[in-house]
Amino acid sequence: MKTTMLCTVGISMKYEKFGHSIDEIVTNMLKYDPITTRDLGAEINSIASILEREALDARKRLIFLVSDTDTARIIGEILEKYFKRHPELSFSNVQKDVIESLNDENPNEFKQRGLRNLVREIGKYIKEYQHELIINATGGYKAQIAFALALGQAVGVPVYYRFERFEHVIELPPLPLSLDISFWLEYNNAFEELRTNPIIEEKEFEKLVGVPYAQLDQKLKMLIDREKINGKNYISLNPMGMVFVQAVDIKAYTYELPQSDVPPEKRLQYSAKESNSIKFFEKHKANIMKIITADFVTRVIISGYSSKYDKPGVRVKQAGDIIKVSYSAKGGTLHMKVQTTARNNDELGIAVKKLQDLMFQ
Repeated sequence: MKTTMLCTVGISMKYEKFGHSIDEIVTNMLKYDPITTRDLGAEINSIASILEREALDARKRLIFLVSDTDTARIIGEILEKYFKRHPELSFSNVQKDVIESLNDENPNEFKQRGLRNLVREIGKYIKEYQHELIINATGGYKAQIAFALALGQAVGVPVYYRFERFEHVIELPPLPLSLDISFWLEYNNAFEELRTNPIIEEKEFEKLVGVPYAQLDQKLKMLIDREKINGKNYISLNPMGMVFVQAVDIKAYTYELPQSDVPPEKRLQYSAKESNSIKFFEKHKANIMKIITADFVTRVIISGYSSKYDKPGVRVKQAGDIIKVSYSAKGGTLHMKVQTTARNNDELGIAVKKLQDLMFQ
């Protein structure tokens, strides 16, 4: 049941023509046809058209993604009041979400932070509302529209758009986008590091992927940016890389793996009981139990312990039909083999992602 609309916002609204104060502007706007009056802006025109098509089963919530400019904030406030007050187009809940750094004053900031923040916010709402959501990608910067479209279609959320010369919106047909879980699985630790740390040194990145930058898979290069800062090369996800990572995140979040029929208290096993392993496990039991109690885990085998570690953290990777987890903290690293209910390679990739998310909560 579709009840929620996520709408990108631009600055096409000619609000100055309707009055001076925001209340006066909204009052006067309500007198005009919301579909055909172009001065009302692309957002009102397209939302009215979507509602006329009955694309929503109920008007529960309307969320505006507003760019980080003074004009966009004003338009966001007008839109919020307009869709609260309109007698025929009102929603039960209307809110605006200003996307930090999404402005065209600083191109690097727009690219490195603004679009990343936009993709992250869209991903958040897709996870929160899942099957209730549609996306109206009519308003905003061209890049803003493109990434809303790409992320929505990558995870199967209906996306609507109103072309400038069209009177009505159209639902954009699905693109032939394939979400390659096996590709994510191959580089999952690098993707996870870049998701939590927006920029890392190239040498650290090379350790994560296991090859020098020059030998990287071209598909991976398409998802990252490389830049030199103070004489050192750094790697970050580009906006399309953020779309890919968010799409995997959403798929893993929404995908239900088969439930384990092994009780949590019977899942832990030591391949060789060794005092340091037991001592380390007991010290960090609260965190490690997140893995053991996951509802898709059937067995966790403590396979080894090392007193050496580079830095605190978790590494999760596929190894055949099991998952290897290395948990590092002050005092050493505990190595585990995790068996799950995953029935194929895609489900194994989803299990890896779910374990990563559990450990980074």
